[in-house]
Amino acid sequence: MKNKIIFIFAISLLVVFISACGTTVRSITHTRWEKDYVYFTYWEGECRLILGCNKGKSVIKRCNYNEDNTATCVEETAALEVLNPHLK
Repeated sequence: MKNKIIFIFAISLLVVFISACGTTVRSITHTRWEKDYVYFTYWEGECRLILGCNKGKSVIKRCNYNEDNTATCVEETAALEVLNPHLK
């Protein structure tokens, strides 16, 4: 009986460890400069220690730089639909 309880506890702990410990990850895949703006392309998903990373999504943002060195960024929604058909 005691061994059965220890076994169930160990399995429960393992399930929690495998499924709950995830981190959101972003990885820049491409950058392209144009006249007054820059395109950033990156992958964003969740990675877990043992299970690896999920399919995630690709993101494209166009950033315009202002006179005071700040940036205003917008997502390219038409491109996002093409790059992420699994999110529809």
